[in-house]
Amino acid sequence: MASVVSGLSKPIDDTGDGKVVNRFLDGLEAAVPQEAATANAAVDQVDTLPEDVTFDGGNFTITITLNSGEAFTTASILFSANAATIEGAIDTAATSASVVGWTNGDISVSGGSLATADIILTYDGASVAGLNHSVAVATDVDLTTGTLDVFSTTTIGHPVAGALQLLGTQGWINVVTLDDPSTWTRNRNVGIPEGGVVEYFARQAEAELQNPAAYAKVIDLSLQTKPTQPVSPITQGL
Repeated sequence: MASVVSGLSKPIDDTGDGKVVNRFLDGLEAAVPQEAATANAAVDQVDTLPEDVTFDGGNFTITITLNSGEAFTTASILFSANAATIEGAIDTAATSASVVGWTNGDISVSGGSLATADIILTYDGASVAGLNHSVAVATDVDLTTGTLDVFSTTTIGHPVAGALQLLGTQGWINVVTLDDPSTWTRNRNVGIPEGGVVEYFARQAEAELQNPAAYAKVIDLSLQTKPTQPVSPITQGL
């Protein structure tokens, strides 16, 4: 049975901690504004390689390492290649590497050439969307005159962040920077619910960001100055 709150799924086991979590999510459905349910949609990763207008010849390659651990490197790409050519090189490399679920165009490319505009990779296809991948790597093969810069992740990818969205909007935790648990702080003006609920949200947060630090941070914050009695999500928030 699925909860309408931010796409979270209720535990199948409706006994013990599972029953506690189900009751808590039922309460949230009655208490949280409907617009909060979809406030934190999945985000596709974007990597950007800065241009260098001084390039006048030579080639480079791009290495992609996916969230799954699968990696592949393109053949040499001419410095003057446009977005379509670069995307084609990525498609060919991924197909040759037999990347699971890959469909040509899963990483769409815009910008370029390397000497005229930033090269932008957007991980928006079915096999790569809504995930946090390693940043792409550009390697100089025989480029002339210019200096090859490095890719940076300008948008961090993640799935629907339902648990994190609720932690923030309900005031349980101040989620300062979604993808960086080290920035999260405890909101001491609201209570922390029962242990089963805390564990559920911690596991959800870890899965949503594919980051074990998210689980550890939620647990750590839940241990800080919590009230002696559970808090009703309907009357007082998380």
